[in-house]
Amino acid sequence: MAHTWLVTTAHSPAGRKLAKRLLENGDEVITTARNPLMLEDLKTAHATRLTIYAANDGDSVELAQVVDQAFAEHKPIDVVVGHGSLALAAFPHLVEQGGGRIIQSPGADSTGATVTITTAQ
Repeated sequence: MAHTWLVTTAHSPAGRKLAKRLLENGDEVITTARNPLMLEDLKTAHATRLTIYAANDGDSVELAQVVDQAFAEHKPIDVVVGHGSLALAAFPHLVEQGGGRIIQSPGADSTGATVTITTAQ
C-alpha cells in the first residue's frame, strides 16, 4: 500500500536519498527545498507523485505555512519526516486527520525519535 510522506530538506543528500527511495517504492512524496530546481530530475521521473514546495526549513514560520498548505492539498499525510519545527507544525494536522507518524530526524534541535499518533474511535 502506498503512503504519503512529508519530507523536509530533500535538497540535502540524506533528504534526497529518502525521497528518491520512497518514490521508487511507489509512495507519494511532498517535500521542501530551498532550491526546487535541485530536484528537477526527481520531478521529471515522478511528476505525479512528487510535490515540491520552495521553503527555507530554518524559518519555522515559513515551514509552518508550507505544512498547512501541504495538509490542505494532500490529506491524509501518513508520515512526516524532519526536524523539531516540522514535527510541531504537523502534530495538530495529524491529530485532526485521525493519526499518522512523525519521524524526527537528528539535528541541532533533536536526537532523533519516532512518534506514532493515533486517535481513539
